[in-house]
Amino acid sequence: MPAAQAKPQLELPTSGAVVLDASFVIALLQRHPGATALAHVLPRGVLTTVTIGEIFYKIASTGGAEPDRIEAVLRAQGVRIADLPLASAHHFPQLRRIDAARRAEQKARGQRVATLSLADLCVLGYAATQNLPVLTGDRHWATLAPHGLAVPVHLYQAPE
Repeated sequence: MPAAQAKPQLELPTSGAVVLDASFVIALLQRHPGATALAHVLPRGVLTTVTIGEIFYKIASTGGAEPDRIEAVLRAQGVRIADLPLASAHHFPQLRRIDAARRAEQKARGQRVATLSLADLCVLGYAATQNLPVLTGDRHWATLAPHGLAVPVHLYQAPE
């Protein structure tokens, strides 16, 4: 990953592709006001196959729409679905080290400990490989820049 550290941001760049996290897409499908305010990003959005799988899984667990319907809606909005290249997985060890440093900090402060899931690693690894920003609702990601995360993280809701 590049040496520069990213800071969490609410305003997305006005052009270029944006990697979408499942938390954003699910919030959008559920009509969360913070997410719907950023629906205009969808034509520039990229989902990895892992991320869309996570969306299918989570929506199905709540009795929501079928995968074919979700995929059709997203593709109709211009969202591109990309395979996760092996190069993305090469970022996983560094992302785990960054996450471990943040977890240690949280424990030392007596805070609730948040961590990155495998799906999170896929999104961040893909964004790092493609040199793209990510759009998420996962506030934990916004705390990782001081520990070395170089991927620009944009939250669809204000950080706490």
